Amino acid sequence: MRIKGGRKVLAITLVAIVILCSALGVIWMNGENNDQVKKIASEVAGPDGALLNYSSYINPDAKSKKFNQVERENLVKFIDRNIDILSGVEKLDDVSRTDRNIKVDLIVPKLSLAPVTQADLTYSFIVKVPTTVEKGVVGKFYGQIARADENSPWEYADIPMMSINDIPILMNFSESDIEKLKLKPEKRFFRDDLASGAEAINFSTRHDYKKFVNSNDNGANYAYYRYSTVRNGVKVSVVFGVKKAQYDEAAAVPSNWFYVYMKREG
Repeated sequence: MRIKGGRKVLAITLVAIVILCSALGVIWMNGENNDQVKKIASEVAGPDGALLNYSSYINPDAKSKKFNQVERENLVKFIDRNIDILSGVEKLDDVSRTDRNIKVDLIVPKLSLAPVTQADLTYSFIVKVPTTVEKGVVGKFYGQIARADENSPWEYADIPMMSINDIPILMNFSESDIEKLKLKPEKRFFRDDLASGAEAINFSTRHDYKKFVNSNDNGANYAYYRYSTVRNGVKVSVVFGVKKAQYDEAAAVPSNWFYVYMKREG
């Protein structure tokens, strides 16, 4: 009886250790450790998340938001970081630990032993520092990254250009921004192509058309521009989704896109 009881205690102990290690890993990744650099997000806001001596780079009362050079450069950097993570050039935990702009929040499943397969990324940046007479300006981009399980590399990422009150965002992406990301153009297709099955939804975790268009405003995209790049010997597909109101058939690049999807291939 003592042997059986000992095995039961050992099994319970091992399960407890696994749960504890998993919890500690989540806490470490989500920023509650002393090794991380101080995040810009925590420097510009109080404990409740409200901005202190800063205002948002998007005026909620504006009819549209046109990016300046600083804002566009930071958007390119955020996309670049996502591609690096997907291709294995950088590890997500290293980015979380060393990058002042990016805050990583792992999405923890309700079941304690279930793998962590998704994370939210918040990219904060200073547009203008405050003065004695004027508040500073801070910008934020949001994205999500996903993988099959904890033993698999991060495979999918996306960044939406959503705003308060659905204010149109005009980032004026150009050929030079595409070149900075070292993207090679592949093809252009449309939402109708996804609906008919002529084009596969292989750039998102939601491969079913109805599930894709009915989630997270993905259905607002009208046209898609597919690019690819190779880093660390790994191909990454990059697909920009554009709303119909901002689609320009004559444009070689998606100047004002609404979504960017990234997918590790292979």
